[in-house]
Amino acid sequence: MMTDLAELLAVLDEFLSSSQEVTALLERFLAGRGERRAGYHAGLLIDWASFTALRHREIVDHEGDLLGQVRVRGCSCR
Repeated sequence: MMTDLAELLAVLDEFLSSSQEVTALLERFLAGRGERRAGYHAGLLIDWASFTALRHREIVDHEGDLLGQVRVRGCSCR
């Protein structure tokens, strides 16, 4: 499940960072919701998505490393 979330966040991050048009659409969307500084908040949201995607990927990779260590330890005990 964490792997699926990490992959989803990576795709979202890639999409949000893909072009100025996407940023402009996000800014317009936020302005329509009443954000007073929509451009600023759009940039923050894109950065937040990027950092969150990176952190989830690190967690998934770390958990994979831990599972590998457990398997290796389990095999060496037999």
